Amino acid sequence: MTNLLMTFESYEPTNQEAYKLFSEMSSKGFFSLRNKRCIEVSRDDLEWCDVVLSIRSTSSLEASLAKYAKKLGKYWILLLDDDFFSLGKDYGQDGQGYREEKKRCLSKVLRYTDCLMASNQNLIEKYSKYGNIKRTYKVETAVDIDHMVSPQEAGSKVKIIYYVNDGTTAMIDKYLRSVFYKLAEIYAGKISLYFIAVHPNLHDLDAKLDIHYVPHMNYEDFLKYIADQHFDIGLAPLDDIGFSKFKYINKFIEYTRAGVAGVYSDCELYKSVIQTGQSGVICENTVDGWVNAISQLVDDTNYKVQIAKGAQNYAREHMSKEAVSKSVLEAIPEFAEYKSPPGKVNIFIIYWFRFRYWLFRIRGWIFTVYSCVRSGNIKGLVRRINRKLNQKK
Repeated sequence: MTNLLMTFESYEPTNQEAYKLFSEMSSKGFFSLRNKRCIEVSRDDLEWCDVVLSIRSTSSLEASLAKYAKKLGKYWILLLDDDFFSLGKDYGQDGQGYREEKKRCLSKVLRYTDCLMASNQNLIEKYSKYGNIKRTYKVETAVDIDHMVSPQEAGSKVKIIYYVNDGTTAMIDKYLRSVFYKLAEIYAGKISLYFIAVHPNLHDLDAKLDIHYVPHMNYEDFLKYIADQHFDIGLAPLDDIGFSKFKYINKFIEYTRAGVAGVYSDCELYKSVIQTGQSGVICENTVDGWVNAISQLVDDTNYKVQIAKGAQNYAREHMSKEAVSKSVLEAIPEFAEYKSPPGKVNIFIIYWFRFRYWLFRIRGWIFTVYSCVRSGNIKGLVRRINRKLNQKK
């Protein structure tokens, strides 16, 4: 049986969802599985494994492990779900920017990658050029079918949700701000707006719209929150240029699991899975386009429920754990069949990798402090420090 080592730098939604899928595959006997943060990978782990699945690998330690694993004859699979090479100096909730050193580490990982798994075909085409990658595969996120929330009719107020992981208001400012003002004119007292992990300045609408600002939360708490709140409509604005062309359908998946009817921008990404009137509503990125699409769901609660149920039917057919597992094993048989040659791992090399990694981390902290101070974003720096301290409590 193949021994699979999953590794990642920090706990994020991508590796949490991947672990759920591969853990279930392991329980069915396809392979043996270990799941470790890269800093926790030991000599025994490297000697034990045949295949390494690294997720969003942008650290010096993962770059070192990829090179060493290649020397040991391991089969290295990299999973990506973002266009890291396009992230710039304005990236991040606190505007600290994205380190060029992390991009260089990812380039090194790609150099030793045997198989590239990515959530977007554009990502595959772009990143497969950075190494001698023999196999690529567009992977879907497996949806937990058994725990989807049944769509419900709207209550006295229609609850609309919008969230963004990095806390930026870019999409709101570009597409939705004028939409909210128009909705306030049409549906004063009838709509509740929930903004999660983002705080646009819409206080002049407080008298007409019931607006809630919900702080950032970890992924599991987020999933529980949107399931418990029984939202009616989810908004997913996106353009079809630049970084957006490399995104994934996360919002479709999360809205669908929570029984929420989604309204999505008319772009390549969402049109690949959504048919208007069946599994969501696709709208033009104009004020009238968004207002008309939202109004359809606000005015007709049966239509809203129909859309949410259609999205869940799509997920059952195409994105169940069984369907995704079958597709992964057919596309990448190494998960269940590859055996690496036996070999011993030098423990001192592992210690050396970890030492260099802590230097990498320290440079990262210095980079963040310097970037925030240079831009005058002291509040952002304080928020970031507070989040780090709270994570350790």
